[in-house]
Order: sequence, then C-alpha cells, then structure tokens
Amino acid sequence: MHNNQESIDLLDRGSDISLQDLILPLWNSRRLIVAISIVGFIAFLGCAFLLPKVYTAKTLIMPPQQQQSAASAALAQIGGLAGGAGAALGIKNPAEIYISMLKSRSVTDAMVSKFGLIQYYQVKLREEAVDALLSSTQISSGKDGLISISVESRDPNKAAAIANGYVVELRRVAGGLAVTAAAQRRLFFGNQLNSIKERLAMSEAKLVEIQAQTGILHLEGEAKSAMERIAQIRAQISAQEIQSAAMRQGMTSDNPEYQRAQAALVELRKELQLAVSKQSPGEQGFLSRSTLPGAALAYVRSAREVKYNELLMEMIARQFELARLDEANEGAVIQALDVAQIPERKSGPRRLLIGISGGLLSLFLSSLFVLLRARHLGWRDAG
Repeated sequence: MHNNQESIDLLDRGSDISLQDLILPLWNSRRLIVAISIVGFIAFLGCAFLLPKVYTAKTLIMPPQQQQSAASAALAQIGGLAGGAGAALGIKNPAEIYISMLKSRSVTDAMVSKFGLIQYYQVKLREEAVDALLSSTQISSGKDGLISISVESRDPNKAAAIANGYVVELRRVAGGLAVTAAAQRRLFFGNQLNSIKERLAMSEAKLVEIQAQTGILHLEGEAKSAMERIAQIRAQISAQEIQSAAMRQGMTSDNPEYQRAQAALVELRKELQLAVSKQSPGEQGFLSRSTLPGAALAYVRSAREVKYNELLMEMIARQFELARLDEANEGAVIQALDVAQIPERKSGPRRLLIGISGGLLSLFLSSLFVLLRARHLGWRDAG
C-alpha cells in the first residue's frame, strides 16, 4: 500500500512538469552540453582519421535477355510441344538467376583462389574468406535488368580486379549451365533426341533381321498407308507425352496449360484407337491373318516401329535445331557494359559524417544527463 502511494506521488509530480521545466536545465547547462558535443565531434573525427581508406570499384553487366522463341512458331507441328516445353522451362527473371550465381560457391571459391583472398583478408579458413568477400561486395539489379557489382577494398587495384573477376567467373560458370530458356530447351530436346536415336537404331536392326528371315523388302497399298498413319499418330502421342513430362517439372496438375496438354493427349489416344479399329479386329494389324502369314506380320510390326521412331525423331530433331537457333540468337555471352576502373578517390570512411554523428550523439547523451540530473534534484530546484 505504501509503495502504491509512492508511485501515485511520482506520477503526480511528473504530471506537473512543464516545457519550461525541461528547457530551463538545458539552457543553464548549455555550455557544458556544447563542450561535450564539441569533444565528441573531435573524438569521433580523430578516430575516423585512424580508419584505413576504402576504395570502391563498380562494374555493370547485362545478362543474356530472353527473346521470342522461334521454336514456338512451330507449335502446331507436334501438337504444342515447343510452346509447352518453353513454358515449363523458361525463366521469368534472368537477373535474379545470375545474381544467385554470382553469390554461389562455384564463383566465390574460384575468386578466393584466384586472388589469394585468404592471405589478403588475413583469415585461416576458406569459408571466412568467402564471408569477407561477400560482405565487401554489393550485387543488385535494377528495373532495366542490368546487374551492378560493387567491391570495396583498401587497395584500389584489388577492388577493380575483384569486380572484373566476378564477370570472368560468371561467364565461366554460365557457359556450362543451361540458364536461358532456349538453352534449357536445347538440353531437354537433346536428351530426348539421343534416346530416340538409340531406339531407332535398335528397331532398324530388328527390321533388317526380319527382312533376312522373311524375304519381304517393303509394303505396298493399303497396308503401307495404314502402317504410316498409325505410326504418325503414335509419334504425336509420344511427343505430347514428352511435353507433359516437361511441363510437369514446373507446373502443378491444376495448371491450365498442363490440363490442355493432357486433353490433347487424350484426343490423340482416341484417334489412335479409331485408326487401329479400322484394321483387322482379330490382330489389330494392317492385314488380316488370312492374307498375311505370321512371319509377314512380324515384318509389318517391325516396319511400323521403325516408321514410328523415324517420325518421332524428325519432330524432336526439328525442335532441337530451333532451340539451338534460339540460343544463338539470344547471345549467351554476358556483356560488361561498364568495366571496373581503378578508383582514384576513396569511398570511405566518410570522416566528416562520422564526426558529425559523434557530435550529435554527444549532444543527445549530455542533454539526457542534464535532464536526469534535474529530475533527481527536482525540476524547479535544478532550474
């Protein structure tokens, strides 16, 4: 109860404090406050002169820009494969990718080794040198998509060398990775093309073996037309399945583009069933058993597999070449718009700013000290 009464008395005394009660102690102690502020300014300014000079070198680079894909113009050729793969594998903001690459261990480790940063930063571990490098480097991108790299160092020559070294290492790392949309399409279609080539070679070898066994060299008439039609539909189905697999890597099953690709795949499978149903219901081949012996039927199936692989390889090879053309047109070379020059003026420390900050801090602390002392003595007695 006694403590509560003391708290109420303190609040009552605090509520009686006026603006004059605050200003009067500060005015009466103005010489002390000014003296402390000047001492603080001089002390901080003197410490600033003890700090080593820091130089900043800057370079400005332009990452490869995405262009409209030539492969997307051939969308109708294989049921939308080019456009679907581009949507699944494309990159919306290339600058963010390249900034992440600049900060990656592949780049920073190479920079530490190239410029001897363990000895330069006087650290024992490579990880410490990487942290020191990243703390002295500022990497950012603007709305124009350009990437700015700023490196601080006590040695102006070192600052410029490290800034330009970032560009060299980024080119090296980017050269081995599929970064742009066209490069990813090229890699994707290239892998598919190699797989199809292997299957085609195996089917051709099997066809030659069957030809040697049966003596049949080729088909004619309706059997040949039916075989080619079914092989073509099968190739379109496989192409659409490749598209769906590519899209599934970057999309959910609820994505409208993925759902359209799945719907197109369903339609193609229906078309295949219709084409097959028009043939002999007993064998689902090209001719009935009564007109086509068992050995010849094996030949038909083998020839159909060869034709299917040929058509599929033609579709994928066309898209692979278009992706290579897109990649060449995109200009994958990372261009340095502004090469880092050896800075002639220091960027830090800003000694005057440090001195002013010290003076303001001293002003605040001395004023706070005067007010606390006045409160302890009693506001009106101190005034």
